Amino acid sequence: MLVRILLTLIIITFPAFADASLETCVRSCLDDVTPTTPTTPTVPTTPTTGSKIFPSQIIFENQSDVATGKYAGKALILFPASWYGKILSVGLNGETGYKDEYKGQPVFRYTKEGSAYSRPLKIVITATNGQVYTAYTGSAVTPNAGNNVETVKTSGWANNNRDHYRITNSGASYGKNFVLEFSDGSKYTVPDGSVRKEWSDGTLWKPKSDNDPNKAVVLGKRNVHITSVTVRY
Repeated sequence: MLVRILLTLIIITFPAFADASLETCVRSCLDDVTPTTPTTPTVPTTPTTGSKIFPSQIIFENQSDVATGKYAGKALILFPASWYGKILSVGLNGETGYKDEYKGQPVFRYTKEGSAYSRPLKIVITATNGQVYTAYTGSAVTPNAGNNVETVKTSGWANNNRDHYRITNSGASYGKNFVLEFSDGSKYTVPDGSVRKEWSDGTLWKPKSDNDPNKAVVLGKRNVHITSVTVRY
C-alpha cells in the first residue's frame, strides 16, 4: 500500500445513529490540509437494539498496487476488516465503486487515479442497515501560480508518442503546488517539484533528466502533439 497522510474529516452528515458518537477521519495519500474538529452527531440516549457504530477510519489511496485489469493503478477506498459485510456501496464523487476484498478488508475500486477526482472528495457510504453517510474530505489545493513563468517548446516526440519539454532547472527549484500549463489549454498542478508525478493521460513531471540531473523534464499527453508548456511557479 502507498504511504498515507492522516486527514481529519471536514464535514460528515448522516441520520442519528446509536451506541456512541462517531468521529471519522479519512487518510489520503493526496491531500495535506489543516486538521479541523469533526462534526459529532447527536446520539440517542437509549441505544437501539443491535445498532453498532463503525470504526473511525477509512483509507483513500491514489493508486492501487495490487489490482488488475481496468482497476490497475487506479484509486481505491479501503475499510477495516470489522466493516466486512456491512457496506452495500461506496460512491466517490458520483462514481459507484467496484466492491472487492483485500486480506479480509472491504475495498471499493474506481476507474481513475486519485488525482483525477476533484477536491473536496465526496464519499457516500451506504450501509447494509440502511444508514447513509456522506463525507466531504480534503480541501482543494490552491495552486501556487506565482510570478515566475518559464515557457518551453517541445524538443521531440518519443517515449510512447509523447512530446518532450526540457526545463531549465532541476525539479526542486520550482517548489510545491506549481502549475504546468500546456498550449492546448490543459493544466496540471505538481504537488512537489522534487518528486516524479505522472497523470493517467501520460503527462509526466520528471524532476531530473536522465541526461542532465540539473534539469527537469516534462512529457506531454500520449499521442497528442502540443507545441509548448509553461511552468508557473
